[in-house]
Amino acid sequence: MTKGPKIVAPKPPRNDREAIEFALYHLDPFEIPDFLLDWMNGDSIDRYFDRQRDKDKDTRLMSALRQLRAGRPAVNIQLRSSQTAELLAIVRALQTGLRTTLEYLAEQHGFEDGPWLDELEKALIGDVSNIWAQGLPIETELKALEEGRRLMQTLTNALRSQLWEFSKG
Repeated sequence: MTKGPKIVAPKPPRNDREAIEFALYHLDPFEIPDFLLDWMNGDSIDRYFDRQRDKDKDTRLMSALRQLRAGRPAVNIQLRSSQTAELLAIVRALQTGLRTTLEYLAEQHGFEDGPWLDELEKALIGDVSNIWAQGLPIETELKALEEGRRLMQTLTNALRSQLWEFSKG
């Protein structure tokens, strides 16, 4: 069973050609002149390489995650009118579970808000649109989708606020 693409970090350049290739293919455009100047002067390039290794790993992991998520089927929920109380209990349990999961993810990211949370929020809100229910009028379906999106936004905003408070003190 494969667990996604293998993470291979770029190797440090050994000559001018490799240094230029590293700069062009692995650095942000604004970093290239400083990197090449450091390279030509014989200064340490570790700061570019270490940061790039982390960025490359994050990019590959996000790509693997996107591939994994692309194969996820839509969720089809069959509703009966008597399910209101059960659905409320399910939603509350899932909301609590999602909040706990978000807090564990925040720990993995040093309890800092950042691009990881923006990407996750975008995915969560987008995924709400991949859930549909049979037997509901379209107006009800659209309202439910909007409420689901609002719930995801509320949960991620609450985590951002929680992280901000945590960082203060």
